[in-house]
Amino acid sequence: MAIAAESAVERAGLVALLTGSPSLSVVHVSEHVRDIATIAAAHEVDVVVAAVRSPNDLLLPVELTPDLAHRIPGLVLLVDDAPVAWVADIFAHGAFAVLPRDVSADELHAAVQSAGAGLVSLTREQYATLGAGVRATRGGSASTAEPLTRREAEILGMLADGLANKEIAARLGISSHTVKTHVQALFAKLGADSRAEAVALGVRRGLILL
Repeated sequence: MAIAAESAVERAGLVALLTGSPSLSVVHVSEHVRDIATIAAAHEVDVVVAAVRSPNDLLLPVELTPDLAHRIPGLVLLVDDAPVAWVADIFAHGAFAVLPRDVSADELHAAVQSAGAGLVSLTREQYATLGAGVRATRGGSASTAEPLTRREAEILGMLADGLANKEIAARLGISSHTVKTHVQALFAKLGADSRAEAVALGVRRGLILL
């Protein structure tokens, strides 16, 4: 396993937490969060634990592309105040766990071991939102759910881009009222109560390509 964190204090803390278990071994520690792919390839580790200060610091420097996901067997990210849609994005691009930076030793050990085994870990809060799609289709397959229309799918993609109803209306050449109607319809079909939840469910069901 490798650890990456810009803060020396945080690196030391993670080493202390992760070396306390006989089943875990830290082989490399780096301050360069941008070099996660290089670290994984050079040291042939099963898991990379990366800590960043905020979601904004992570997405651009780490660039979790599908190609990177293939080169990192298990990526455990530590970041505070991550928006639901952002978490869904990161999971879709290869992360195995997204945890707060003050995670307990037991929680971190469990996430690292799961990542090493190729299993994704969700916190209770993440499951409440990202798992909504699973619960909505429990007892039947996702394919039996009412599909989105072409326009609804188009608008869902724009919601993922952060566009407001007026912006969507201007782009599509339709009224804001019509956009609102489509948004309410796709919410009902996805079982979502908010834009963020709709985007998260769209990612989980493969309706949004990131």
